[in-house]
Amino acid sequence: MKIELDVHTHTIASGHAFSTLQEMAQAAADKGLKVLGITEHSPGVPGTCHPIYFRNLHVVPRRMYGVELLLGAEINILDGKGNLVWTVWSFAKLSARLGFRRLY
Repeated sequence: MKIELDVHTHTIASGHAFSTLQEMAQAAADKGLKVLGITEHSPGVPGTCHPIYFRNLHVVPRRMYGVELLLGAEINILDGKGNLVWTVWSFAKLSARLGFRRLY
């Protein structure tokens, strides 16, 4: 089976990965991926990106090294009603949104 995409990855901006966005895109190209999703942790997760990071994603190319980039956030869903740990101000600008529910 040939894997052509990975839509849940993090860069050093999330605080616990080891590669930059450019390094991740190059590695994806080297592995033959067609699509790479960079989904940094949303604000509210200790050690993650400042909200300005997400506001500035519009300047990042959506294709690097021949790989289509989906730039977005891993957003925690706080409860069964769908309340998010993040405000909506830049949510609509993201090309990828992953939601995960915290279990307390």
